[in-house]
Amino acid sequence: LHRVILALGLTLAAGCDDGAPEASGGPCVPGTPAVLAPVAGWHQAAATEDPFADHRPTEPDCPPYAITVEGHSLEVDTAACDYVTLVQALPEAIAPCDTLGLDLAHLDLRAPEPAEAHLAVAVAGEVVWARQIPIPSTQQVYEVRWALPEGAPAGTPVAVHLHNHGENSWYIGDLRRSPAR
Repeated sequence: LHRVILALGLTLAAGCDDGAPEASGGPCVPGTPAVLAPVAGWHQAAATEDPFADHRPTEPDCPPYAITVEGHSLEVDTAACDYVTLVQALPEAIAPCDTLGLDLAHLDLRAPEPAEAHLAVAVAGEVVWARQIPIPSTQQVYEVRWALPEGAPAGTPVAVHLHNHGENSWYIGDLRRSPAR
């Protein structure tokens, strides 16, 4: 079932605004559409690299078996891991005219008592997308897209944050790049 959910959102459309100016005033040269951060490359953030540290429990409990690669997505099982921030460094520079995308999904969300999940994405410690998701909720795919107006150098950290109550399944797709439309 999760493959069906992710299939809805795993395609990132490519387009290009050839005249988009850079901060320097010249034309922006977009990068080639590509997977920048495959799902297998995400790792749990240490406390010092977690841009969501103000949400972080003193001793987060997220054993390795709670995060598994499932095809083209990373599954987080919140029965065993109710807080995680996953990080990965950009392998190459991002142009200001590029769009980054990441597909996030969950199956039906349940908890013994109504609650909220927090799902967010940060680049270089700055939150570029965030949602508070009510629990219970029906399954959903989030096609998260953002631009970095100043671009970003290779090595810039990207973080995906999940804080959830209840026994739920969440899915994180590949981080992709496409030229801006």
